[in-house]
Amino acid sequence: MNINTRKGDIKEMTIKEIEAKSILRKHKKIDSWFISHYGMNLYRGCAHNCVYCDGRSEKYNVDGEFGEDVTVKVNAIELLRRELKPKRKRTPL
Repeated sequence: MNINTRKGDIKEMTIKEIEAKSILRKHKKIDSWFISHYGMNLYRGCAHNCVYCDGRSEKYNVDGEFGEDVTVKVNAIELLRRELKPKRKRTPL
């Protein structure tokens, strides 16, 4: 897949598909912006290649070049269904 950069250069982007083991990750404390206990990423890497992005951090384990290589979790929907089921709180109406 080719994408255009801001300078007008054409940059090659590699998209790799993987079967992930899990999709949800529990926050250590409630996210103050989204007010959530969990987060998820459907892919690793990013085509936007923003210089200020914290996704460039080594802790995110992005294979290859951050702005050029994207790994998509193709089984994300199935994982989300499976992982949300036990977390669902059942309350009477």
